[in-house]
Amino acid sequence: MNEATLRNYVRPRLAAKGVLPTHHEDALNSGIPDLSYSHGGVHGWIELKWLEAWPKREATIVRIQHYTKEQKHFLLSRGRAGGRCWLLLRIGRAHMIFNHEASRYVGEQNAAWLEFSATEAWDNGIDFEQLTRILTK
Repeated sequence: MNEATLRNYVRPRLAAKGVLPTHHEDALNSGIPDLSYSHGGVHGWIELKWLEAWPKREATIVRIQHYTKEQKHFLLSRGRAGGRCWLLLRIGRAHMIFNHEASRYVGEQNAAWLEFSATEAWDNGIDFEQLTRILTK
């Protein structure tokens, strides 16, 4: 699993729900999320991150390589300005979605905090009907 695999899992399934996802690669502007999306007049951004597995001990901080301060700032600043900004995190087979406020602490907390603070979590694959409702409400 890597970020491209996660993106290739998410994009077609969102599209099947009527969401228009667009992949972004911007070498000039750091912090731009991986996907933007539009659905029914609602627009937003999703940063994708993944980890191979959970840490062995529950108290261990779940660190995420390559989740930069610029990415956190983009999600937080745009979210506070009224945008819909999300972090979608996959760890092992689990998926969690975090709003812009919670996303700024991801990578600095343990598993219990992640599970408590996620807007929604799925143990074995994403419920894309539910994800679409979350992204577009």
